[in-house]
Amino acid sequence: MRIIGGERAGRSFDSRGFTGRPTTNMAKQALFNILANRCRFEDLRVLDLFAGTGAIGFEFLSRGSSVVLVESNRKAALELARNAREMEFSRAEVRTQRVEAFIAKATSAFDLIFADPPYDLPLLREIPLMVANANLLEAGGLLIVEHRQRSAMAVPPDEERQYGDSVFSFYTFPLRSLSK
Repeated sequence: MRIIGGERAGRSFDSRGFTGRPTTNMAKQALFNILANRCRFEDLRVLDLFAGTGAIGFEFLSRGSSVVLVESNRKAALELARNAREMEFSRAEVRTQRVEAFIAKATSAFDLIFADPPYDLPLLREIPLMVANANLLEAGGLLIVEHRQRSAMAVPPDEERQYGDSVFSFYTFPLRSLSK
């Protein structure tokens, strides 16, 4: 895996211990091009749910954000922590726990949340509601859920972008569909 932008652009990192589907470089590049027009990365507080290889979280860290990476797979989380140390990402915090447990106990809000759950995860469609109910995002905060095209979300997104079989659904908080 490789970081595509920011201070650590071009740095490679291992993804041993991860058995899932990482976000492609093409989709990552497109996502960060979109975000560059919407936010300043420096000092952004980011939550990376289902962090996997850390590919998305490391991109934010490379651009100056602070990131909490939540991953339930112990081997993958250990690799995340090792990679963050090796790349000297002092603003990274790796949490080894299930996303549902993290959301239930979270006490602080974030500016941006990225969620890339396994595509067959039953609670995938509920993620926007879970985040809203837990008050995990600051007002005006952005939630991005990566999923496959045929996944119907419980709450319609403000915007969707498709790259291959991957779709990014964008939600701005508070959720408009909940405030009507």
